[in-house]
Amino acid sequence: MRYERKYQIDNMSADQIRLTIRMNPAGFITSYPDRIVNNIYFDSIDFSKLRENRDGISKRVKIRYRWYGGLEDFRTGILEFKQKENLLGKKEKAELDLKEVHDLQDLVQMVRAVTKSEKPLLPVLMNRYRRSYFETTNGTYRITVDDDLEFYPIFEKNLNTPFQEIIEADAADWIKETACILEFKYPDKDDPFVDQISQNLPFRLTKYSKFATGLQKSVGISV
Repeated sequence: MRYERKYQIDNMSADQIRLTIRMNPAGFITSYPDRIVNNIYFDSIDFSKLRENRDGISKRVKIRYRWYGGLEDFRTGILEFKQKENLLGKKEKAELDLKEVHDLQDLVQMVRAVTKSEKPLLPVLMNRYRRSYFETTNGTYRITVDDDLEFYPIFEKNLNTPFQEIIEADAADWIKETACILEFKYPDKDDPFVDQISQNLPFRLTKYSKFATGLQKSVGISV
C-alpha cells in the first residue's frame, strides 16, 4: 500500500498549481503527458459504499471501471478495486472484454461475475477529468493534478440504455466541479523527506472523494 494525501484547491487555477509543483525543492518533473480519465463507479442499490465513505469507515473498497481518452473509447478500460485504509491505498485490477458490451446491463453482468459482491452492484455515476502527472527524478514521490472535473449520474438509467446514448449525453447534463484535486502519493514507510515536500505545498490537506462528491452534486445524495 502507499500513502495518498488529497488536497481540494478552490483558489488557484490548474496552471498555477502545476507551476507550484515544479517549483517544489524536491524537483518534480512531468512524468507522463496529460490525459483524460473516465470512470464509471458502482454501488449497491442502498448505496452501501457511499455510506462507508460518509461514515469514515477506515477499511473500504471502491469499485470503478476506468478508461482513458474520449468517452467513445470505453471498451478499452479496466475494472479497478481501490482499497483504502485511512490514508493508505492500493489498487487491484481485472481485465474485462467489452467487445460485445452494448448497454449497461451487459457491463453490470460482467462486473458482478468478477466481483461476486454480497450486494448486487449497479453503475451509479460517471465522471471525467484531465489529469497531469509529476514525480521526483528517482520516481519515489508522485503528484497528480485533476482539473475540468465533470459528473454524470447514471444510477437512475434503465440498464437497457445503450452505451452510445450515454456517451452522447448533452454537455448540459454533466455537472461541473470548479475545484482542482491534487494527490500526493508516496511509499508506505517512515520517510522524513515527505514532510519537506508537503511543507512546500501551500495547500490544505482535505478529505475528498470524487465518487461521493459526484453523487452529492449530481443527484443531491448527502455525504
